[in-house]
Amino acid sequence: MAYPGKVIESPDTRLVFLKTAEDTDGELLRFEQFVRPDHAPVPAHVHGRQKERFRVLSGRMGVRSGGRERILEAGEEVVVPASTPHTFWNASRRGEVLHHVVELKPALKSEGFFETVFGLRRDGKLVAGRAPNLLMMTPVVVEYENWLAGPPVALQRLLFTPLALLGRLLGYRASYPKYGDER
Repeated sequence: MAYPGKVIESPDTRLVFLKTAEDTDGELLRFEQFVRPDHAPVPAHVHGRQKERFRVLSGRMGVRSGGRERILEAGEEVVVPASTPHTFWNASRRGEVLHHVVELKPALKSEGFFETVFGLRRDGKLVAGRAPNLLMMTPVVVEYENWLAGPPVALQRLLFTPLALLGRLLGYRASYPKYGDER
């Protein structure tokens, strides 16, 4: 379960929860993220019902949102409207860590998404540069509505919903107690 101050880590990223859905009555999830220079770009994705704000504290962040690409410096921010395909990456020079704050509005169940994905990455089940196990990931995508940038979300819903059910029947979950219950 997420709470302010909780830290989760993956091999190349550290996330610190600042405000959770519980703290904000579901209005907001805010966290700091520290992204190492060897972190691969986040797969392009869409939040159908959430707006996302990135504010760079140090380092440089590459962002592609709605077909527009830009580099953000410390002190700059970008807001990604709901239903807008986007990705980001550490664009820092000289191997610097990218330190930024992310806000998702409304919070929905996003804490669980991050706990699950970071846990799967720690366990070597999600590896940058390798296609993930589709049956493992469809329960996560469907539960948290964190869709791929393509094909269209309506088609993903149609295809991924039965695949998520099959994945669940095979033992895959959208969340795992061992990733969310750490204190």
